[in-house]
Amino acid sequence: LTPRVRANLEKVTAEAERAARIVQNLLTFARQRKPDKQPVSINNLIRLTLDLRAYHFRVNNIEVVEEFDANLPDAAADPY
Repeated sequence: LTPRVRANLEKVTAEAERAARIVQNLLTFARQRKPDKQPVSINNLIRLTLDLRAYHFRVNNIEVVEEFDANLPDAAADPY
């Protein structure tokens, strides 16, 4: 494969994975169930949220710099 074709395939793969995550999050959100609070990493939640908004950031030329506190305690929340 040429470098250009390879780069395009990598973009398609990344966007397909992003679309799958969005669909999974929508399905999880749409399910009616009781909240199940458990320890949740705030850093991971923020990363997931940034992943969901990655396309918006990219098309609007917004650069996101991630600087997370490694010592941040978990929060009691429903991870879904």
